[in-house]
Amino acid sequence: MEHIHPVAQAERVDSIDTLRVFSLLGILLLNIVSFGLPFAAYMNPNVYGGADGRNYTAWLIAAVLWDGKFRSLFSLLFGASAFLLLERAERRGAGIEAADIY
Repeated sequence: MEHIHPVAQAERVDSIDTLRVFSLLGILLLNIVSFGLPFAAYMNPNVYGGADGRNYTAWLIAAVLWDGKFRSLFSLLFGASAFLLLERAERRGAGIEAADIY
């Protein structure tokens, strides 16, 4: 097996990198609520600020459109990246030893 080294820039998959950044920023955006408010406010807007007007609209949009989607996207990309890592190592002759890298 050849020496282990980082993937060259030409071998990187730009779409996976872009989606990974997008999902991490989405996770950060949703975690801001947990950073600044009581934990219960993440699931119930009545806990802090009330469930009316802009507060309720922001909470509803986050709960319906974003919550859980960024984490699942990041998990999917993690699995795809692991598959690419093992596939490249196997093509280079690592065989079963590629699992040791992972």
